Amino acid sequence: MGDKVRIAELEDPDDAAVRGLLVDLTLDEQEHFDHPRETRAELERRLRPARHFSGENRILVARDEGGTPLGLCWIALFDPGTGLEAEIAELYVRPDARGRGIATRLAREAVRLIRGRHVTFACVWTRGDNPAALAVYRAAGFAPTEQTVLTWLPLETSSPRHADTFRDRMTLSPQDVEHVALLARLGLDEEERVRLGGQLDAILVHIAKLQQVDTSGVTETAQVGGLVNVMRDDVPEPSLGAARALQNAAATDGAHFVVGAIQEHDADA
Repeated sequence: MGDKVRIAELEDPDDAAVRGLLVDLTLDEQEHFDHPRETRAELERRLRPARHFSGENRILVARDEGGTPLGLCWIALFDPGTGLEAEIAELYVRPDARGRGIATRLAREAVRLIRGRHVTFACVWTRGDNPAALAVYRAAGFAPTEQTVLTWLPLETSSPRHADTFRDRMTLSPQDVEHVALLARLGLDEEERVRLGGQLDAILVHIAKLQQVDTSGVTETAQVGGLVNVMRDDVPEPSLGAARALQNAAATDGAHFVVGAIQEHDADA
């Protein structure tokens, strides 16, 4: 059957059957994600895979009172035929101007611009081991993608340097951070969730890099130093006695420690 299938580039971008495939694909995919839903009619009007398309660059600049640029945010806008998309291509603040919230303000202003243009999809690329950048983008409303992002680079696939690429870019979701905080019984506000999420990301990326080390020639061990137990002879001796044991107690009944109840008591039970 495979020899009867022919693959070629689309010649007519208005091919109704091909556009129907795109509509079917989008209708199916949008059921898997928490995105605004579109009807078939809306998709048929929007999805037009043009052979050529152009975009625009918008650059936001933060300046001091004297007009000196302190940082910038570069937003790329483009419509490949599936709706207007945006990417924050670059976000940079001069080292001497960092720590003043400039990057956060730039990112939030970029999102305001993106919303104003009715963008259907926006993304940003950053390293998983850059907690400061992760915190800035999360504060602006970006979140780890619900989809698995696979990338291709023109590199030798056998190169050890590029092995386990996906683990190098792991990112915790806000739900992951909240779950870890719950397990640790920590009450975190939004700023702490963003900051600690970036720090946890950096830890996991570091661990993933350690896992890439070839340890096939290393003998398994639980500790690297000599371990000797120092134990005294098991000789019976007189015990403390109740008076000495209770002398520092906060409350006693004369012979026992008295502590607060740890569960409610139902008199009728």
